[in-house]
Amino acid sequence: GFWSGVFQLLMAGLHLGVIVSFISEPVTVGFTAGAAITTMSAQIKNLLGMKVANGSGIVSIWKELFRHYDTVTTGDAVMGITSFLALLFLKRVKDFKAPEGRRKR
Repeated sequence: GFWSGVFQLLMAGLHLGVIVSFISEPVTVGFTAGAAITTMSAQIKNLLGMKVANGSGIVSIWKELFRHYDTVTTGDAVMGITSFLALLFLKRVKDFKAPEGRRKR
C-alpha cells in the first residue's frame, strides 16, 4: 500500500495522469470487482466469528469456511450481520429527503 501511494504521488508530480485514460473501463471494473471479492472472502470468517486457517486463495478460503462451518460463533455472527445490515440501511437513509412541507426552517 505504501509503495502504491508513493508511485501515485510520483505519477501525479510528473503529470502522468493521462496514462490512466489508456486503461479501458471493463479492465477497471474487473479489477475493482476482483478486489472486492478477494477482500470479502478474506473477511467473511471474521464477520461470522469462525476459527479457520487463512487460505492461500479465494477457493481455498471458501473450502475452509464450508469445511469448518460448525465453528461459527453465534454472538459474533449476529453482531457482524447486524452491523452489516445497519451499514446498508444507513447508506439508504442518507439519500432520503423529507417532504417539502415537513422541513424545519
